[in-house]
Amino acid sequence: AVVYDTGSSNLWVPKINCQNCGYWFIHGGKSKFDSSKSSTYQADGSDFHITYGSGDVEGFFSFDTVTLAQDLQITGQKFAEVQDAGGLGIGYMMGQFDGILGLGFETLSLGGATTVFKNAIDQGVVNQPVFAFDLGDEGDGELTFGGYDDSKFKGDISWIPLSAATYWQIDIENISLGSFSSGATSGIVDSGTSLITGPSSAILQLATSSGAMPNIMGEYTID
Repeated sequence: AVVYDTGSSNLWVPKINCQNCGYWFIHGGKSKFDSSKSSTYQADGSDFHITYGSGDVEGFFSFDTVTLAQDLQITGQKFAEVQDAGGLGIGYMMGQFDGILGLGFETLSLGGATTVFKNAIDQGVVNQPVFAFDLGDEGDGELTFGGYDDSKFKGDISWIPLSAATYWQIDIENISLGSFSSGATSGIVDSGTSLITGPSSAILQLATSSGAMPNIMGEYTID
């Protein structure tokens, strides 16, 4: 399983013998990639090192066929085999995912790798250059590639132009809560996190206005 992350653009999975890549007694361990068992694998070998907000991972690039869902096959996909995920710490250890599949734009992609979804479009694997998240409601969500499921919402979709095709970055007129008001700013729609992040001074004002309490990690929560 991977996290489908609009806040990054590379695909990586842990390889066999990966260091700091989970333990069998935590959710049964991580699923790891073994290139010797793939008939479509092609070596690359160039270095891969990416840093997320939660830490970094290291490994090397390779090529193989990637299958989304059950039958969306993308051939010749450049991806990374991670050898050390220690930088992600306990969040990765305890998380019920193996790797990350970036859904950002190629301008963020390391190693000149074409993104999985761009390859899916170019190879005619999807009907439309569209993907859609249904976040669910205290239940399972759903990710649709090649369109969207109109049974998941009522009314019309509001389409918002991007201010930059790097992350999914948009202009924001204002963020307000209680006495706090941000004024015009920008933000990214990031499926790879459940947090609201921003400048520390603005987050402190938001937390104060909402009655949120800090924890030892420097995050604020509301009961």
